[in-house]
Amino acid sequence: MKVVIDPLDGTSSFIAKDYKVATILVGLLYKDKPVFGFVGSPFYSMDSDNIFLFFNLTNLGVYRIEIDTKGNIIQTKQFNKTSYKEKIKNSEKYIISRSNYSSISKKCI
Repeated sequence: MKVVIDPLDGTSSFIAKDYKVATILVGLLYKDKPVFGFVGSPFYSMDSDNIFLFFNLTNLGVYRIEIDTKGNIIQTKQFNKTSYKEKIKNSEKYIISRSNYSSISKKCI
């Protein structure tokens, strides 16, 4: 069992005070295969004061939890893995952060 942690993904953006893209990432590997992933986005509020947490459990799908300023869970949502796969099946999309974009990234695209 291995745990992978990025305590501040988006460090350059965070330093530049672009807090919406700064996240906390945690991954859990079992026999070198991912079984759990967590993304905490404490600075991204979607125009509210609430905090959003996202996590994935292998074979169970992706979930979002919305927490209010008092620590109460006010909404949970499960994203349907199959419908998401269908939406991206025939499209190629590349997501690269502004701070990590380079000539090497451009060649890969």
